[in-house]
Amino acid sequence: LDYNEPAPTRTADKVIDGSSPFVYFVRSGSDGAIKIGWTSNTDRRLSELQTGNPIPLTLLCLIRGGLATERRIHQRFALHRITGEWFFPHGDILAFIDCAKTNGGADGLG
Repeated sequence: LDYNEPAPTRTADKVIDGSSPFVYFVRSGSDGAIKIGWTSNTDRRLSELQTGNPIPLTLLCLIRGGLATERRIHQRFALHRITGEWFFPHGDILAFIDCAKTNGGADGLG
């Protein structure tokens, strides 16, 4: 984390620094929990997450969207929440990820 770099201004689904926001789905291990979050810098975010996690993390999917999209996805899968942004790898979530990958990163939330 570069503390000298100014933080981007965040709005609902935009990051005002020229970067496009994405919602990411990251899995802990081969069959572990799935973190659903958003970022405008995927490489940096994955590095930050891995630093605090002893189990290898795998990026499963990226979809276009920021905070508002992330919130809609969290609400959709609220029954499968473990804590915070971590969810059980329920079939509904895995099917959503497969569908998003098939549709080129579209969120399918309408």
